[in-house]
Amino acid sequence: MVVFMSPGYYTGYCNLKIQALLIEGVDGSNNTIIDCAHTGRIFAINNTRNLTLIGLSLIAGASDGDGGCIHVENSGLTMRECKLIDCRALGDGGAMWVGKDSLLTVIDCTFSTASSRRSGGLLYLSHNSSGELLNVELSKSEALEAGGAIALNHASHVRLENVAFSLHQAPGGGAISVLNASSVLVYNGSFSYCVAYGGLVEGTSEDEEFGVMAGGGVVLLQKGSTASLLHCLVSGAMSAQNGGVLRLASACTAVLSSSSFVGNIAQGQGGVARIGPDSSVTGTDNLFEFNRALRGGGVFAVASKSARSKLIDSRFSFNSFGCLGCPTQKVYMYVCMYVCMYAHFYHRKTSSVNRWVILSVDQQCTHACFLLLVCPLTMRTT
Repeated sequence: MVVFMSPGYYTGYCNLKIQALLIEGVDGSNNTIIDCAHTGRIFAINNTRNLTLIGLSLIAGASDGDGGCIHVENSGLTMRECKLIDCRALGDGGAMWVGKDSLLTVIDCTFSTASSRRSGGLLYLSHNSSGELLNVELSKSEALEAGGAIALNHASHVRLENVAFSLHQAPGGGAISVLNASSVLVYNGSFSYCVAYGGLVEGTSEDEEFGVMAGGGVVLLQKGSTASLLHCLVSGAMSAQNGGVLRLASACTAVLSSSSFVGNIAQGQGGVARIGPDSSVTGTDNLFEFNRALRGGGVFAVASKSARSKLIDSRFSFNSFGCLGCPTQKVYMYVCMYVCMYAHFYHRKTSSVNRWVILSVDQQCTHACFLLLVCPLTMRTT
């Protein structure tokens, strides 16, 4: 069944169970608007393959469960030239919940102003689901647990290309949370003013037995998950705990390539990245500039026996660390090759075994040009 919707402002169409193959607003999303006035979600899509939505604005969906505007289960959904605005859920996925072997494709769409009482302020993918977002703007969303914009869980995967994230927040993963062997790849993306506001707790351990961790102003990785940021720009991100941009818990992997990280802040460890035990960050041709943290203005790494981090042909300049209220605090770096005034890296030993991160930095670095090759690095402040 194919449905062509005439231009109009449609109200009262809530909790629709869809079996159609195509629903299209013939005059585009600016003129074809479905407003649920927060009385229920708009679409429930179950056991339907390859439904396509084109040229619709979906406004003010709400759910006391998962998926404030759209709930997708065991189905395929394609969205083109659509808008999802002002949606909320008491469960996961403020605007959309996609789960149980579902496939999501989003092209030329805008998601804005959504909230979730749990994870995924805009979008939540779970249980072996996958998604692809192309030419999408995501703005102004919040989750009260993790993933201010997007949350991935239970071996789910998403690819994002030409995407813009702005003004997202959550206690952990201000923009994206990736959990339980899930993965995210972002190509040509921008992230601005994403915040992880979960508080700094002294002596926080690396285990995850207490549930979702705080930190990661842009991305939080946990439990064997991976993230790739390729040709991305990240600026103005902040974490009230660790990892101004990235926080990797144990056994996680991040790949950074041809990306710029400028003006990001962590009130704890790692102005750009905080690397946990048995986790690694690798990449080439990146810029780390004017980032700041209490420890490790650029990168904070916990030593690992099984993982090594490598940043090659990457420029680190004007990153600083110390008490955020005391920028003149002196830094002493004890490294066999170089002593500098700015702390780009902090490396912490976790046991008596000699386990060190490998960090490779090119000769263009300002205030800390060194090559660290299986060489103990410690740092302290006075």
